[in-house]
Amino acid sequence: MRLIAPFSILVLFSLLGTGYSQQRYYGSGLLENNLADFTEPAEFKIFEDTTPYSLLSQDLNDLPDFDLVNYYQSQGGSGSSASGGSAAGAGAATDPSVPLTQLQFQNVFVPSTYDSSGYANKFIVQPVIPFHLNSEFIPYHIMRPTIPIIAPSADPDGSAGSQSGLGDTTFLDVFVHPMEAMKTNVGLGYVAILPTATHPQLGLREWQVGPAIFAVTKVIPKWNLGAVVQAPISTQSDAYAIQMQPIAVRMLQDEWYVGWGDMLWTLDNQNGHYNMPINARVGKVFALGKHKLNIFVEPFYTPPGLRKGPADEWGVKLNVTFLFPEAKFGPLFGCGCR
Repeated sequence: MRLIAPFSILVLFSLLGTGYSQQRYYGSGLLENNLADFTEPAEFKIFEDTTPYSLLSQDLNDLPDFDLVNYYQSQGGSGSSASGGSAAGAGAATDPSVPLTQLQFQNVFVPSTYDSSGYANKFIVQPVIPFHLNSEFIPYHIMRPTIPIIAPSADPDGSAGSQSGLGDTTFLDVFVHPMEAMKTNVGLGYVAILPTATHPQLGLREWQVGPAIFAVTKVIPKWNLGAVVQAPISTQSDAYAIQMQPIAVRMLQDEWYVGWGDMLWTLDNQNGHYNMPINARVGKVFALGKHKLNIFVEPFYTPPGLRKGPADEWGVKLNVTFLFPEAKFGPLFGCGCR
């Protein structure tokens, strides 16, 4: 727990230095460059506030899908795209490459764990913070801290007993490059794990850092397809892990969606262990007053043949995410990145 106080102070000062504003991000001008391709021209109006454009056309679904999808991904604009959602809708909320500010709360309940007795429960706080850069090649990067609170851990009859407390904190920070011709966003960055676990049973409690990459494509209409891969390596021992999050989400009507879950697979570690749970989710983005929420439920099961070493046998995840499409952050620490 000694790291929690300075860690909180670091995050606070980082956010204060980002230059938060309500201005929309201009990006590479995809909207202006493709107006000639629109069969039905959209109507624009310049407001007196800091919002530069507002799409007022009532037939946005008839506009070219690719132009709007990339506009929303790079600029976080508002409206409805043909790919299945607005900038704060299902299409953006299920795409980790979109610069959409979010605050996620997840609860993972595990009634059964391999080689253990008892149940386990984990509560996760996961902000998603995009920082916009002054670069057309890399218009933004996305920081995603993951703070797990375990209460309790499994195996109360084991040698360590059941434990409750804070787990290790994970930072994922990826710089995003849109590949317009391929309708794809790719990212390269790092993953860092802070040893904040309050008990050895709740985390490795070692400093870890390693590369992280991802790719997300909308080449198939109404789908988000891709993967996130990260490889944290301990600086204090020979521990390492190669982890992957598959991405396959299908957009439905009225901001509903179904698809593969967001749980990480462990493909390998220093002990040769692996863990690949089968998981699926169904969710919906909806308005609650002036706020937008993304709620999904995600059951999962790990077959014996898809694990070696410790693993959850089955369980269910409940996610509630608050979406903040108007929240914009400038370059972290003032970096122009040109």
